[in-house]
Amino acid sequence: ARNANVFRSEAAMNAGMPLMFAGVLLAMFALVYVYAKGYEGGGGAGEGLRFGFLLALFVTGFVSLPIYATFNIDARMGLMASIASFVEMLFVGAVIGLSYRPVTRPVARTAGV
Repeated sequence: ARNANVFRSEAAMNAGMPLMFAGVLLAMFALVYVYAKGYEGGGGAGEGLRFGFLLALFVTGFVSLPIYATFNIDARMGLMASIASFVEMLFVGAVIGLSYRPVTRPVARTAGV
């Protein structure tokens, strides 16, 4: 096990799962908000994949590469984790794009006099 000293014990990881799930839920709410703010009126998976691609670039540069640089993992594990995160963010973007329904607001009309 080349990367054995990187991870917590199984019991410690299991104890931390509620915190991890809460963090993921919080992050998803934030991502949906960011998506809605940048929504350009396109549709479905295409716009979601564009969002996911930008998100994947962000996560790779801000999370994956710094983790590789600071954690005691080998290059293969770092590369595999980066690829997995990249694909995951593409998937997250596509799901958000397919699920998002913009709020339609009534158009103010004036009476013609």
